[in-house]
Amino acid sequence: HHAMPIAIGANADETGREAPAMLTEPQYVALVRAQLGPIADAALQQYPASAYPSPRAAYVRLTTDSRFVCPSREIAAGAAAAQAAPVFRYFFQYRATPLGAVHGLDVPFVFGTFGAIVTPSGTPYQPTAADLALSAAIQGYWTRFARSGDPGGAPAWPAYGAADPTLVLDGAITTTAGVRTADCDFWRPYYLAR
Repeated sequence: HHAMPIAIGANADETGREAPAMLTEPQYVALVRAQLGPIADAALQQYPASAYPSPRAAYVRLTTDSRFVCPSREIAAGAAAAQAAPVFRYFFQYRATPLGAVHGLDVPFVFGTFGAIVTPSGTPYQPTAADLALSAAIQGYWTRFARSGDPGGAPAWPAYGAADPTLVLDGAITTTAGVRTADCDFWRPYYLAR
């Protein structure tokens, strides 16, 4: 690949918009078994419905992790191991919609295009002061990254390494060592087996 600074990440509830509106626990189990076949029972042990507010929340978490959060960790780790240019990982968990931090919700915060978010009533989203403050901070990180390859910021966005440093984008921006680490460790062998 072309070795250059890379920023990659995922949202906390990527599949929240596409998940069935209501799921009972038996429906959750049946859906996971239909989608994951031979690894379904292991996935259901990793993501038991009882560990989440609802079976739907368990499904959103399982599918978000398997399709977005954990693959972004694998990509960050692989890119960081293969190049000297820095890699930066983010996790957007700001819940600006009733469905959570769904797929693509980070984009209006990067570009300030809040009208692209449609409310449940079908009207354009009206950003709050907290939304605008988070958007300004994100725009600062992305602009500095585009300009120099170093997003800087406060807090500073750490370059990716063995501890899985990640910038967490929420009402308060923080950094952490690892996001959903145990769950991503669960998925890792299945990614490597392909």
